[in-house]
Amino acid sequence: MTDNEETIGARGIYEVLSALAHRGFTIDDEELRAKISPFLPEKSATDPRPVRAEPAVVHSVAVRGIRSFGPEQILRLSEGLTIVYAGNGKGKTSLSDAFELVSDGVTTRSRGLPLATSEVKDKDHITHRTSDGTPDPEHPPRVAVRYRRGEELLQCTWTDFNSPAPRHPDMQVLPRRLLRELVNAKRTERIEPLGAALGLPEISASWTAIAKALGEMSKEAAEGGEPHLQLLEREVALGGDDAAIVAALKRWTRAQKIQPENLPSSSSAVRWRQLAGDLEAATGTDISDAPLSAHLTALLTEFVKVAEPGADCPACAQASVPQSRLDEVRAMLAASEEAARRAEQRATLAHRLDALSAQVGGWLDATDPPDGAVGPEHEDWRQSLFALRIAFAQKEQLGDIPWMRGVADALDGLEKALACVAHSAVDDAALDRRRAVDAITADADGTRKALEDLEVRRVTLAPMLKRAQAMTKAMLVERVQTEFLDLEGPINDWLSILGPVGTPRISLSAKATSGRPSLDLLVAGLPGSASAPHATGYLSDAQLDMLGMSAHLARIERDHPGSTIVIDDPSDMLDSTSRRALASKGISRLLDGEGSSAHQVLVLTHDDQLVRDLWDGHRHRNPATVQDTMEIHRCDDGTDAYTVLTSRGTTQAVARAVELKKGYWDQHQDRMWFRAAFAAHTRQAIEMCAKDMDTLLGQAGIELHPEGHVPDESKDLGKVRDKVLSTLRRTTERWCSHGRHTKARRVTAEIADLLSHSSTQFLNPGAHADVILPDASSTAALLDKVDALAKQFAAPEDQARSSWTTQSPIAKALRISRDCPDCPVAVS
Repeated sequence: MTDNEETIGARGIYEVLSALAHRGFTIDDEELRAKISPFLPEKSATDPRPVRAEPAVVHSVAVRGIRSFGPEQILRLSEGLTIVYAGNGKGKTSLSDAFELVSDGVTTRSRGLPLATSEVKDKDHITHRTSDGTPDPEHPPRVAVRYRRGEELLQCTWTDFNSPAPRHPDMQVLPRRLLRELVNAKRTERIEPLGAALGLPEISASWTAIAKALGEMSKEAAEGGEPHLQLLEREVALGGDDAAIVAALKRWTRAQKIQPENLPSSSSAVRWRQLAGDLEAATGTDISDAPLSAHLTALLTEFVKVAEPGADCPACAQASVPQSRLDEVRAMLAASEEAARRAEQRATLAHRLDALSAQVGGWLDATDPPDGAVGPEHEDWRQSLFALRIAFAQKEQLGDIPWMRGVADALDGLEKALACVAHSAVDDAALDRRRAVDAITADADGTRKALEDLEVRRVTLAPMLKRAQAMTKAMLVERVQTEFLDLEGPINDWLSILGPVGTPRISLSAKATSGRPSLDLLVAGLPGSASAPHATGYLSDAQLDMLGMSAHLARIERDHPGSTIVIDDPSDMLDSTSRRALASKGISRLLDGEGSSAHQVLVLTHDDQLVRDLWDGHRHRNPATVQDTMEIHRCDDGTDAYTVLTSRGTTQAVARAVELKKGYWDQHQDRMWFRAAFAAHTRQAIEMCAKDMDTLLGQAGIELHPEGHVPDESKDLGKVRDKVLSTLRRTTERWCSHGRHTKARRVTAEIADLLSHSSTQFLNPGAHADVILPDASSTAALLDKVDALAKQFAAPEDQARSSWTTQSPIAKALRISRDCPDCPVAVS
């Protein structure tokens, strides 16, 4: 193992338990748990992300060059619910991928297709391609997110594969390819999706690695030990006190055949040559020089300090001191200092020489066969050993330096002969025997202690480490079980909302395995069951679908409170009952923060009925619900086709009618097809204006409608118009004459004029394909009116799109009038 966190933790546990074992202590399970706990890393130390993304209100997402997105398209979100409606193949998955790239730098496509990971690499397939299949160089992949955190308006941008956008808000994406990920995963892999934000995958991996290391250490303690110590355990009787054991080890050493491969390693010739050179340099050419005495050195030093050339001698005061005399004294002092330095160096070198001599002398003594017997040494090695003994005995005759060089030459010859013997005759067992002889010769008592340590490791430490391994696994299972206990309730709450009638409750159960803990999904509360069955085998496909979605939503509520949630096209796994439940109770739970904090929600779907259900359930909300539609634009020259986003609202409905007018007015304004199409588009714009006004006057806006009024998508223009005009009439009648009402009076009058029956009735025949078609000029005049009013419904650029119901120009004007202190009757 590398020197990482797991290694440090396992090594720390080993050292604590080893100290206890060698002191003869035993510990129970509670004490063992207390000893282990400080060394098990927590998430704060293992989380690869230094800072988790924080929740924020996402205002807009600008997407360019991502799969079906070519030129940049901007999706402005509600602070509450945003609906994106698109048929299959129009870009929903591309938009979902864009959110994942911002949050994680990668998409989950490979997780959704685990058997085809090499075929779904993001860098190969994310970039938008033109109609001929080539990457679009004009629109490189980019996603920019504008969001508000507190009072600060921020932006983050993603452009690099495998790296998330810096400082991105917390956005949780549920692509439909992963909605059954938890159900389909192996039991030992379920911690990954459910516990990611808690750091449980990192904790599980770290603790499992520590447990594995402790197991390996236990095995090493039980079976290991250095081979030469194991050899001594087998061949030496180690009973008795310390002195008896040392004596037995020495007897064993003498009993070994003195074969070259069993001898202790000889001293290095390099060290002898180095010492000879150092001693020669320290001795110099004249070794008779001796340093001056301390008394004379002090006198001469003081003389040099006070004497001046040509002045009276400070010692005798009878003659002047010539410069030559001063130079001579200084030279004497320098020579004395150098002599002292060399003397000190020679003394140090003499100590080194004594140590080397003792080492080689002891080594030569160890080579003597017991009782004078001659061992079967190879002839070359015997001659080299004889030459070393002769060289070692010639110190007195040769002097230190020549003697040292002679010993070095003899050591070189011995090492070469020994290498030849080792090359031809040494095996592992012989090496172990040599190491044993080496160890006992160098330190017999230290070898005894090493053998005692080996026995403690096998008898006491190995079982203790095995218990520590089991305890670490058990503690991990407890940790996982504890962390997931608070998920059971939310998962079952979601199942009660989404699951088909009769869906049972689910329980989560963690248990130890040989590797990471497993997480079982069990069916709870079945009467008369001996044991709870696994949910994956017991539940129906529809129930499993809802279990997968429930687990993801419960995890997000717990781990990412206040985050922005993107739900990608869940309709394929929803029946009509589950669809209505998700659209009403499920989305309400997220928007209202029943499970934790309130969430911002984006739903992508191709299901028109889900869109209607979402509007029916959340049209009245404040922040207001908003909707976009995704369509494919095809270039006239056929070179490209890409996704475009169109917002639902008065401004966008007017824009469609204006675009039709610009494209065909000059040549086709008198044609029947144009008059019918132009009338239909203009009528749609007026109807959208009426519905926007209806929403603004209701609970999602400034609350001027009568209590209990709820906007209804199914109402036609006439019914919506009547409700709006009634509320506006009742409201304006209560206003006083103060000038603060001027702007509100003007805009309400324009809306009343636009929505009046007389203004719009002539459009109906054209919109309904009647034989009487409206004149194009009359239609254009109405379009100009609604175009002018459309700007009154626009949300401020620096705020979320849903703010149009309270912060648009018309909303502000009506709110000022509503809150007028001078009006005789307060507007309810």
